[in-house]
Amino acid sequence: MRLPLSAPATLQPINKIRKNMKEEGVLQIIGLIFLAALPRYFVLSPRAMVGYYSLYAILVSVAGYYLYQFYQFYRRLATTNLSAKEHLYGTYYEIRIHLEMYRSFTYIILVLMLGFATLYGLIDTPHILKSIQDKLHVNGIMVLAVALVGMVTLIGIGTEYTLESYYGKYLKQIRQQIAELTVTE
Repeated sequence: MRLPLSAPATLQPINKIRKNMKEEGVLQIIGLIFLAALPRYFVLSPRAMVGYYSLYAILVSVAGYYLYQFYQFYRRLATTNLSAKEHLYGTYYEIRIHLEMYRSFTYIILVLMLGFATLYGLIDTPHILKSIQDKLHVNGIMVLAVALVGMVTLIGIGTEYTLESYYGKYLKQIRQQIAELTVTE
């Protein structure tokens, strides 16, 4: 089925997704710059500094790949031809793939953060685990593990909420448009 090329109902969710992507892309770049300068504001031992920047280099390489894919997708959305149901359907699935990449990227960042937190805890602040162990009369590692699981859970919930609020509602609108076109055939 052919759609009008400039159907406002069809383009509106795509344009909103592009607007959100632009904001998100800028925030991702600002975040990377902030993370590069972060050790200057905290006192880290030379060994922790080497560990931080080693993990940061991995983060930058992963983020570079993600941001490149993100930018390519952003550009494709600008030139997407929505003149047929099949094109709209293809765009819908490309957005879903982007959301899965976003999830993967978030969890990769999470693993790197946990790696640095562990490194920092073992190199620069081993006394904290000892203090927890002495004051609470429990194994400090167990307290740390519970705290990390809680943090991972909160970040996972935050990621899903962000995806739903930034992209999910517009993805549902596109899916609804596809369903309407299927019914009218």
